Amino acid sequence: MEFRAFGGPVLKIYFFIGRLNPPHIGHIRALEQMIREANADGSNPLILLGSGPGGERTMDNPIPFETKEQFLHHILPDLTFTVRRMANAYADVPQWYTDVLSHLQGPPEAIEFIQFAGDKGENASKFDKLYTALEKLGTNIKAGSRPIPPVASNSGEEMSATIVRQHAYRCYLADKGTGGFKAFEERFAYFYGEYIGQIYKDVVFPVLELTDDEIVAYIETKKLPKTKSKSKKKN
Repeated sequence: MEFRAFGGPVLKIYFFIGRLNPPHIGHIRALEQMIREANADGSNPLILLGSGPGGERTMDNPIPFETKEQFLHHILPDLTFTVRRMANAYADVPQWYTDVLSHLQGPPEAIEFIQFAGDKGENASKFDKLYTALEKLGTNIKAGSRPIPPVASNSGEEMSATIVRQHAYRCYLADKGTGGFKAFEERFAYFYGEYIGQIYKDVVFPVLELTDDEIVAYIETKKLPKTKSKSKKKN
């Protein structure tokens, strides 16, 4: 569902939904574009950060909410936005809408919900039901997405959280001491800056009690190991 605009005085509510496990340059470019556009409209955009089922830190979802929130404010200074922990998008976005309305002097003639999302096939329709639910909040409401194309890393490859996580796990397998971190730092310090140590620490946390074979199996199959370990601890 693409975003549909209409005329008249409009309250625009911008939002982004993502896990950011970990944040990468594609996330930041999309967020910066959204925030600047929202701020230009006098709007405070919402960034909803999700995690794994039950908030568990697994190899798919290793980064705690606090690290992600702090990093966003670090890398996007001087911009106005709100970061919240996502429990359920179908409740969280309407709650933000209620919060926004509570600060207005009067009701707007129309409302537009604009979600910024990665320009990938599954993102094109995965939130259609959310848009439908939002439009049911009032007859003057429209909702939809603004697709953002992928951004290449400094090496020319398409950047993704999977690429970052798997590189961290390969570095850890090669050297569980400082050598593994140094190899990770060499590749990604240009982006994470002073947060590079925290990002590496958070990414490798779920694998500290796994065997090398389990880590290799995850890298090759993307299937989480069944072994219970530290990765089951919540944020």
